[in-house]
This record gives sequence, C-alpha cells and structure tokens, in this order.
Amino acid sequence: MLTRLAKIQVPKANSEEFSISTGYVIKNGFIVVAKHALTSAKRDYSNPIVIEWVGATDSNTNKPMQSKIINDDNTLLLDDYDLAIIKCETPPNISASAYPLTETYPSIGEEWNTIGFPRIGRARAKDEPTSEIGKFVSDGSHKARIELNTGSNLKTAENWKGISGAPIFSNNFIIGIIVEKKVDHEHRLEGISLAFLLRNNKEFCDFLEIKKRLYDFSAARKILSKDEGNVLKLLVKK
Repeated sequence: MLTRLAKIQVPKANSEEFSISTGYVIKNGFIVVAKHALTSAKRDYSNPIVIEWVGATDSNTNKPMQSKIINDDNTLLLDDYDLAIIKCETPPNISASAYPLTETYPSIGEEWNTIGFPRIGRARAKDEPTSEIGKFVSDGSHKARIELNTGSNLKTAENWKGISGAPIFSNNFIIGIIVEKKVDHEHRLEGISLAFLLRNNKEFCDFLEIKKRLYDFSAARKILSKDEGNVLKLLVKK
C-alpha cells in the first residue's frame, strides 16, 4: 500500500509554500488524485507540481524520490467527478497496485480503510502518512459519489486538508478516492467511485488504456490470490 502512495505538492502563488494532497498509483505511470488539489485558484502555474514517492528512496539523499510535473498536458481532468489522473514516469521499484481496480460496488456497512496526508496527521507524525478506517454509507453507484463514515471526529475540516486523493480500499481492491470532508457531518467523508467510472466513463478508461470492462469480483479475487502483481495485466493493452 505505502509503496504506491505519493505526496502531491502544488506550489502556491506568491509564496514558497505548497498545498499538500494525496495521490496513488493505480497503474504503472498513472496516479489518481483529487482534481481540486491541482486546479486551486491559489496554484502557481509557473512552477512545477512536485510528486514525492513514499515508496522510493533517493540513494544520494536518503529521502523520498521526487518527480516534477511542469504542466497539465499529460493530466486527465474529470470536472464532474473532482478526479484527475496524472500520467508520468514512476520510479522503477514502484509497480502497479497490488490492490486492483474492480467494477464491483462495495456493500453498505462494509469496512474501508485509507492512508494519506491530512494536516492533522502530518502534525502528529512528523509528515508521515496517516491511516483511517470506517464503513460505507453509500456504495458509489449513484453519480459516482461514495459516503464514508469514520470513527474520527472530523469537526474541524481544516485539519483534514491533504486527505483529498487518498485511496479507498476494501476487500483488497481500490474502490475509489476521497475528495472531501462533509461539512455538515462530524464523522463523514465523501469519495468518488472508480467502479462507477470504469462502468460509465469511456474517457477515464481510454486514458488508463484499459482495454475492456474488468472481470467480475470473484474472478479477480481468484487471480489476486495467485499473483497480486499481475492482475492488471488482464486489463491493459499489450
């Protein structure tokens, strides 16, 4: 899980600071992120976005490797879903996700987990990623929106900035990404369903070079138990 996690650092205009959010490699060369994290009105477009790879260390500095995104030419922005995919070269030791995509929606009440870079976690853990767990309130089949309950008190939304883009996992699959904290609920986050996009959004599938619809949940699980790393080979154009 951690090896495919990325910290997305978007430069702020008239400042040396960055806005922090979370990204995740869902396929070699493709990172899924929250669109609003890339298109903020505060973004400085004259400086590159910096991707910090949690699972890859620079041997010279002993710090996480970084990539720089100069412009959005290789980025898919899906306005209706607050979701973006950045196409970029991933470090050689970061492989395709062992948590494969699925077209199967989660069950309401089923458990989920995530990991990302919320502000509250960065303060507590000295910039280390923070995990969170909870249960599904909705499954994402309606307009791609997933509602998530969490045991944490999210009353102060400011503390949870940076969690946007964090992957939502369930049953060893990546189900979606978190895009916001619900302002009217202390224990609820909202996400976007990748299953919905796989079923309904051709632009999403074409950008990821997914050849056809994914296999059903049970078939994918059988393959997963044999070799997690090869699951996506079924989905990609040769």
